[in-house]
Amino acid sequence: MGCPYHSNGNDEEATDGHADDVNDGSSVSSDRGIERRSFMKSALAIGGASALTTATGLYGTPETVSAEGGDRIGAEARDNRQHAWDGFETDISEGGVTAHPSHHVTLHLNYVPGKEEEPSAADRATVEEVLREIERHFEWASEGVLFTIGYSPAYFDRFDADLPRGLSPKGKVVKPGLLRPKQLIDTPGVTLDHEDPHADEAEVCLHLASNNAQNIMAVEELLWGGEAEMDGDTVEFDATFSGVLETAGNGSGRPTEYPYRRTGFAGHETITEELESDTDFDPDRIPDDPEAELTMGFNDLYRNSIPREDNATIFEDQNLVVPHPPGAFAQGTIQHVSKLDIDLDRFYDENDTEGRRERMFSPDHTDENTGTVGENLGDSSAPGDTPLRELGGETDKAEQTVDDYDDAGVAGHAQKLSRARFDLETRLTEEGRERLSGSERDELLPAEERDDDLDGHDGNQEAEQVLLRRDVATTDQETPGNLFISLMRFNPYMAYIRQAMNGVAFDSKAFGLTGEDRIDDEKIGAGPDSGIVNYLETKVRGNYLVPPITNRALPHPQGEEVDVSVKRAGENYRVTVDGITADAIEDGSVRCGWFYDVNRAGGAEPRQVVQRGNRTTFVFPADGTGVDTAPGGSDGSVRVRFLAKRSDTGRPVRGTAEILQTASGNAGQKGKKGQKKS
Repeated sequence: MGCPYHSNGNDEEATDGHADDVNDGSSVSSDRGIERRSFMKSALAIGGASALTTATGLYGTPETVSAEGGDRIGAEARDNRQHAWDGFETDISEGGVTAHPSHHVTLHLNYVPGKEEEPSAADRATVEEVLREIERHFEWASEGVLFTIGYSPAYFDRFDADLPRGLSPKGKVVKPGLLRPKQLIDTPGVTLDHEDPHADEAEVCLHLASNNAQNIMAVEELLWGGEAEMDGDTVEFDATFSGVLETAGNGSGRPTEYPYRRTGFAGHETITEELESDTDFDPDRIPDDPEAELTMGFNDLYRNSIPREDNATIFEDQNLVVPHPPGAFAQGTIQHVSKLDIDLDRFYDENDTEGRRERMFSPDHTDENTGTVGENLGDSSAPGDTPLRELGGETDKAEQTVDDYDDAGVAGHAQKLSRARFDLETRLTEEGRERLSGSERDELLPAEERDDDLDGHDGNQEAEQVLLRRDVATTDQETPGNLFISLMRFNPYMAYIRQAMNGVAFDSKAFGLTGEDRIDDEKIGAGPDSGIVNYLETKVRGNYLVPPITNRALPHPQGEEVDVSVKRAGENYRVTVDGITADAIEDGSVRCGWFYDVNRAGGAEPRQVVQRGNRTTFVFPADGTGVDTAPGGSDGSVRVRFLAKRSDTGRPVRGTAEILQTASGNAGQKGKKGQKKS
């Protein structure tokens, strides 16, 4: 790729009054016709201080950036989820879902002190402060910066303690544990014969996304001690990653090259421009339609094929055949990051418009009900009145996959993947469902049935796709491809959906769908008539645990579980914690309330703290805890959660008790005070 800018002494291209700030007179060459979006993508691909200086000189600083630093968005406003992006993305796709930000970078890092060293409290504090610096200087929105930081099994290997039972990657694969990349690659049916993917060995993945590429470049500079111009001021972060988190490749400092720094982009016009400038593929072969968001010529963001963030979120009472408690990682998610190369020339050489449409969707997707790029589908990818997947209903396209392949000679990509949909919202334990429903808080229950008006559904979308995809196009290594980023509650979902995609023998019984909802298909293979998988090649795979916001900085695999007793005292709840003193708790970290509220960074702060020996009593205002209005279990007991953070290690401190509600609104302790570590 050539340099996207050069010095010619012409600053007339600066369009926002910042012409005087252009570095050394550099500007976009007007005779080369590089428009802003193409320039920004190219500058982001190159990265570095020079690209940032030129970008901000030409196009200024977005309004979503603050040199002085403003009030950062709190964890509670995001339900304690790093991946809470949907409510803060400003664009809506033609398919009715929020569209991805235009520019993406993933940075693959290691903890500098070494693979045998557990992170120190000082390093945890540094990482947390760096992440807060981003939130203070950049608005949490598509126009500002959205980000997640996740940790691989290799990161957690340094600890003697395992992750909670529902997440542990050590030893035998425990569904739905955090899979090692090699375990996923070697899972039968996941890797095709023409693929030889590399297992990502990085310990940490930082994913940055924004509609403004200069924001991402600024963050990258600031993370490792560089400077960025904001509102005419030079800004530096007080805390940086230097000496704590640095490139997982050779050398030190920030990642600068693939595969430790990967870039991606979204939007039809940007895709065609970058394919033309970065690769040998002729982008004129892609239909000239703004709804063609994929390099393969179609839109793929439909409301019936994208799960809600709730269903990609790790829940306390999650269940997949058996319970899988996540401990202190409730409200987090599991992130899969891979790089796919796409053989676009062969895809367009071998298929006309009809053939491409059938391979992307199904043989029942026609020009009339689908259109050239999917423009006739609206917000549902189902072909007319036939659902892609409908539990307990009549036949659907998922169930017709093998018959279509045998009779029509082709099976569609969307059709094959729909076999991996199932009732995500029922994947809670019976007790967990009881404790999230009823009383005055019923609206917090992830509904079993989501009312919708989508074509091809009966009004309730019970079966959702299992992956929340945040993937974008890429031209890394000058090859058309996909920076595949997806979020999920259970890591084996990735293997499950890839098996459905690859055309191997497929049985949904493995994930708990039995009876009339079961799909038990014979192998159809991964040839050129089996969806689009024949044109894809996976180059690298990685899995990362994305913790909740309150536990995102170099997390320990286990929270510290303590015994607590909870008693009502007038307008307060008195919570006594055994075995820990008040001075061992980080200031401002204590919360208490209904467990689901506290998991989401809610609950009440203490109004009084009383220390007696090795026991500490915290007094919380009852009306702030949410306990009095919370639903209970089968015996009417309410689960109460105490949460704090140790000042010496930064580890979460958690205590759980169940209390019985009485008619007068008072509460009494029930059963054991503590809860076993999970």
